[in-house]
Amino acid sequence: MVRQYGPAVVQKHGHQDAYSILAHFPGLELLHTCWCWESSAVILLQDMRNQFARYCPLLRNVALETSATNTEALLMKVFQSMGAITIPGARISSDVISGIISHRQTLTAVTFSPTKEYYEREVTFKFSGDIPVPERTLLLIPQACNRLTTIMFPT
Repeated sequence: MVRQYGPAVVQKHGHQDAYSILAHFPGLELLHTCWCWESSAVILLQDMRNQFARYCPLLRNVALETSATNTEALLMKVFQSMGAITIPGARISSDVISGIISHRQTLTAVTFSPTKEYYEREVTFKFSGDIPVPERTLLLIPQACNRLTTIMFPT
């Protein structure tokens, strides 16, 4: 049986992995991906987590240009102990911020990169008493991540 998910193809013969493309990247430290899946697709996130943990033990930095739903799933269920996370500024959501905060023990840098969508939406960062909900949740990142040294927003 062959399962394909994201960057890895694993052929299963009994209980042994016959092949994983990730086996060729044991020194991988940064993964930049724009891979997305349909909400109806069956994605084995635990298998992905196991493959990255097994074959890419040095992976600590991700740049995800995926939908907010996919980004949250990857951060919460696939990647472990990330040091730096980059996502498009237009994909900021409460779920994505929860995914970022799930790496609070190891996270040192978060970058929200600019995109065309980001510049087209109207966002104001008012740090008074009335902060809009998505922007209010941004404040949770520096509060929860005690190792955080860098947080960058699009200008």
